[in-house]
Amino acid sequence: MQSQWVRHTAYALVLSYGLSVFFWLGFGVFNLVGFIVVSALTAALGVASGWVLGKKLGITLLATFVFRILAYLLMTGFFQR
Repeated sequence: MQSQWVRHTAYALVLSYGLSVFFWLGFGVFNLVGFIVVSALTAALGVASGWVLGKKLGITLLATFVFRILAYLLMTGFFQR
């Protein structure tokens, strides 16, 4: 069970930080605090969601992806239009 938690956490962190790097390189958006804190927070939310909804890795990755995209949109002011 612990190895499953570690696997979910590792994949969520890689996905979240990978998306952060993509945003940084693709859109020129970079903030060190945001990079570290927001990526870790969205990964944690993704792991928690995947764990609660049946301990499925696919749900963890999808939830992490959705939370990271929402965080990006919030940070860029997309919802303030």
